[in-house]
Formats: sequence, structure tokens, C-alpha cells
Amino acid sequence: MRTARRTYSPRPERHGVLCNMGMSRKEITFDLSQEALRQHYPRKETGRDPQFFKRAYKDIQRFMETNGFERRQYSVYVSTEKLTALDVALLTQKMAEQLPWLRHCVREITATNIGARHSLLGLLRDHTPPTELLPPPVRRGRQKNRKAMQER
Repeated sequence: MRTARRTYSPRPERHGVLCNMGMSRKEITFDLSQEALRQHYPRKETGRDPQFFKRAYKDIQRFMETNGFERRQYSVYVSTEKLTALDVALLTQKMAEQLPWLRHCVREITATNIGARHSLLGLLRDHTPPTELLPPPVRRGRQKNRKAMQER
């Protein structure tokens, strides 16, 4: 007998954190228990590889990339498009359905809104900050107008 599919509930007591997420690009980070993976990740009968459970990370990567995320590092994924809290909740439910072992192995999974992103690589290599991090140039005409308004 098949159980009913759980759907996203906008009740604040259940998903209070998600309710406060606006529409923006999201970063989703996983922290998995290695011991739980050993116990719950499906073992293929193809061999006795003691590290078989590490394939779980590839399964997660494949799922995330198929669903509009790119891998930044290890277990950190960033959405390629802006998403809502509902999008994140539905994605999490889809992941639970497609990777049923995951619910037993996750220590924590977090979603974060991403604001503007600036590469700091130039600071490391050239000692030149990216132009978007520099203060905007001050226009001379505006300074005169500000002084005139302050004198009034």
C-alpha cells in the first residue's frame, strides 16, 4: 500500500524559516552522517567496496544539477535561477522521494538567500579590488549642490 504524498505546508510552526525567504538565488548545504550513510545508503551487490556509501554524494550532485543547481564545493549547491521558499520546499520533498535514504543520513540541510556576488580573485592576484566593491565616484557638481543646500 502506498502512503499519501506529503506536500508543502505554509504553517509557520512547521516551516517558519522558509516562510521568511524571498525570491532570490538560493544556496543549499548538506551535512551528512558517514555512519548513517554506511547503514542506510543502498549497497549494490557489485562488490565489497568499503567506501560504497560515498556514491551518495554523486547521487545528490546529479539530483541537484538536474534541478537547476550548480555545485560550488563538496556539499554546497547554488541555484542558477531565483527561487521562492515554496520552490525550495518542493525541491526538498522531491529529493526525499527520489533519494529515500537521505532523510536518515542528513545531520543538517540549510537553505540561504544569496545576494550580490562579487569575485575577490583580483584582490588575491593583482591587489586590485573589483570595481563593484569600490565606493562610487563623487561628482563635483553634486558636491557644490550639497554645500549650497547645507548653507540654506
